[in-house]
Amino acid sequence: MRIYILCDDSSLGDFEHEHGFSALVDSVLFDTGKSSVFLKNAERFGVNLPEDVVISHGHYDHVGGLLLLTGKRLWIRKKALKPKYSGDRYIGAPFEWEEVLSKNETRFVSEKVVEIKPGVFLMGPANLRNRVFSGEFLVGKERKIDLFEDEQTLVVDSKGGLIIVTGCSHRGIDNIVLDAVETFKKKIHLVLGGFHLLRSSEREIEDIVELFNKIDVKTVAPCHCTGKKAVDIFKERFKGNLLECRAGVTFEVSN
Repeated sequence: MRIYILCDDSSLGDFEHEHGFSALVDSVLFDTGKSSVFLKNAERFGVNLPEDVVISHGHYDHVGGLLLLTGKRLWIRKKALKPKYSGDRYIGAPFEWEEVLSKNETRFVSEKVVEIKPGVFLMGPANLRNRVFSGEFLVGKERKIDLFEDEQTLVVDSKGGLIIVTGCSHRGIDNIVLDAVETFKKKIHLVLGGFHLLRSSEREIEDIVELFNKIDVKTVAPCHCTGKKAVDIFKERFKGNLLECRAGVTFEVSN
């Protein structure tokens, strides 16, 4: 199985980048960044986009490219369609949802775990455990604190263990990996994507790395909203493999 990073905040060589995330995970497109960057980089890779498209959550930097897709099967949670804000700034979809839903087949996901292809699952939203939200992100016309009940994670059950692909991990990358282990009863081979640790303290990040070591995560490939501080702490303390993750990178995984 091959994973192509189509969009990230940084890139290799001639590949384009922007604030956003998109990855082609075997036969599933996971998120679309905020513009056409994911399409341009797919063309540079020489790959065609598959029928199945998964949206991790409803922020603009993950859904923006949807407007450019037609005839796809869209896997999304209904709450991703609600208006999203960061303080007073609107950060939801930069289009009317009907424009996207009308030209694609939409599968609204409501189950905690659903298998969308053999061995390929959507999981979420993650159990919050002791996580408390600061109120930075808001949702709906009432602008309530966003608990990211629209957030979902892609999990692939591979020979070497679970492959977890995250968009932003707003409900906690620690909660996501714990849910995966508890749900699938298997070791984690790879955790890839945005870990959302930009504003986390060193102690909070160290606790997450300690958890990853404790449950024996083999490999991490953090990008997008993870932050340099968190990547540096993973480099220093994580006992497994740390891989570079940016637009233009590919990963080979035995499935």
